[in-house]
Amino acid sequence: MNFRGDTGLFRSALMLAGFFPQAECSIFNDNHKSGGRRLKLWFADSVFKAPQEQQKALEKELRAVFGDRIKTMYFVDAPYWVWCTKSLCIQLKEF
Repeated sequence: MNFRGDTGLFRSALMLAGFFPQAECSIFNDNHKSGGRRLKLWFADSVFKAPQEQQKALEKELRAVFGDRIKTMYFVDAPYWVWCTKSLCIQLKEF
């Protein structure tokens, strides 16, 4: 598959780390309030609950595509109105 942009690279990394359904879920990017870009995977429960080896595989894939643009990666509680409990955020530096 051919993915483009930061959102596409995020989808590609999820797929390569074995998180296929999440690669098709709600991913968006926006400007982060402290500067740079933020990528967010809304429905990240399966990433949060995944075995450590699979989480490390995802981190490896993300670092391969984004390199030193990654400022931080973290989980946040999802809004109460969605069925999942965690979202995954990746804060990126601008190009």
